[in-house]
Amino acid sequence: MTNFDDVQRCFLETKPDYVIHLAANVGGLYKHLNEKVDMFRSNFLMNIYVVDACHQYNVQRAVFCLSTCIFPENTPSFPMTEEMIMSGPPHPSNDNYAYSKRMLYQHCMNYNQQYGRQYLCVAPVNLFGK
Repeated sequence: MTNFDDVQRCFLETKPDYVIHLAANVGGLYKHLNEKVDMFRSNFLMNIYVVDACHQYNVQRAVFCLSTCIFPENTPSFPMTEEMIMSGPPHPSNDNYAYSKRMLYQHCMNYNQQYGRQYLCVAPVNLFGK
């Protein structure tokens, strides 16, 4: 998914009506701290390519997976709310992965606003209680 031609070929061959994008380059703390360039670059590229291909191949509805790390390291209150997603910098232990996911969120919102797409970003977190 980090290769533009491969993403294009996948969409051209499958001609999807809907997309659920769950792919990501993830790892433990050591990987996040020692492979910051790759964590940002690979996730950023894969997200950009998939969202853009959705639009290019006229996929009206798609679901994209975010992460708990999109929320800021320090929040003004708990429990956190959806509005707090970009209210401060993420924790430095996984900031590059977090920023790539924040960019995915913004990219989808831009397509929704400009082109009327229905690109939904979900964050698998327990914001709403136990």
